[in-house]
Amino acid sequence: MQEDWCANRRRGAMKFACATAVCISFSLGCATNVAAQTVEEEAPEPPQPARIYQAACPALMDGRVKGKLLPPIKEDECGENSPLEITEIGPVALTAPVTINCRMAEALHDWIGAVDETALGLMQSRLLRVTVSTSYHCRRRNNAPDGKISEHGFTNALDITGFELENGTRLTVLDHWPPVTYEDEATSEEEAASSEDGNEEAGTDEGPLPTLAQFLRSTRDDACALFTTVLGPEANALHADHFHLDLGCHGKGCSYRICE
Repeated sequence: MQEDWCANRRRGAMKFACATAVCISFSLGCATNVAAQTVEEEAPEPPQPARIYQAACPALMDGRVKGKLLPPIKEDECGENSPLEITEIGPVALTAPVTINCRMAEALHDWIGAVDETALGLMQSRLLRVTVSTSYHCRRRNNAPDGKISEHGFTNALDITGFELENGTRLTVLDHWPPVTYEDEATSEEEAASSEDGNEEAGTDEGPLPTLAQFLRSTRDDACALFTTVLGPEANALHADHFHLDLGCHGKGCSYRICE
């Protein structure tokens, strides 16, 4: 009898010990799960990409130019936060899309409108298409290995090589600008930007020009009223085949214009 009683006591103690161990194990497991869940809930959120702030362009919004807003450009020292890809200026097509900023787009709209009026007056035909060359290009002025960044590197410049009229007439700066003799190197992009005061316009003592040459000279003169830098064949040999147009800042107070 005493042996049975002792055996029952031992079995009871073992059951109590086992129950206690299960309870402790369950409690620890619960605590571990709660701790893990708390860590997950308190884990920091992954960093979000920085917000991109861009500016709208009125000329693009109201249809004066056709194209689209591009993502910001950042390339070495070059770039623009709100670049545009433009394919048409008013009703006039471009031979290739150009990447420029809003101020250039608005100035180009006004200039091409003036060019169209000149074409109608001198050539009795509307402007159909403008032949374009370099727009955005991250480089230094005059493609030099060192020096200041060209306005092309800030989407603030465009090169024009020619025009096509609705009557089929095609003009190029290279073929139809009056002959120029380059005795001395005239204004380059670098020299234009380094001038400090006054306005500079190139002039020649020439007789009556052929109609195509008159047209090109008139387009150059119209550009000089709208852009701060206009370099063509009379600037130097680097610009013998195109007009370089930009809105760079020249001189004190950005009040200086280059027109050559």
